[in-house]
Amino acid sequence: VNLCILRVCRCLSIVVDIFCADIVSEKDLDAATVGWNVLQAVLLKASACIMAPFVTLVLAVAVAVPAILVDLYGFGDEGTRVGDIVSVLPNIIVLFAVVRTSLIAAQISESCSRVPALINCHFFGVGTEQAR
Repeated sequence: VNLCILRVCRCLSIVVDIFCADIVSEKDLDAATVGWNVLQAVLLKASACIMAPFVTLVLAVAVAVPAILVDLYGFGDEGTRVGDIVSVLPNIIVLFAVVRTSLIAAQISESCSRVPALINCHFFGVGTEQAR
């Protein structure tokens, strides 16, 4: 599930980057407005589709972290053994994978927050300054 969400987030990030590159190269304000509206609709639809699995992953990690700590430290006086660390290693890898996916999803939001500033800093021709 995490890999599917990661793929969707990567694709959305690439689409936002391509849209920004098109704004810089084409300099067409009307097409940029329509393209931004379409891109926002795609982003909203994709985020709605991956929301439930993503929340499930985050809840699984929230449950797994205390379980990892209990497995490592336990309730005994023996301390942590190398075998204990090896036994929780897959859980730790999954934890880092979910954190990585969260950071990539946050990167999409950050990229989208910068698009209006990118549009405002470009000159799209005579007469467009008043229309903005």
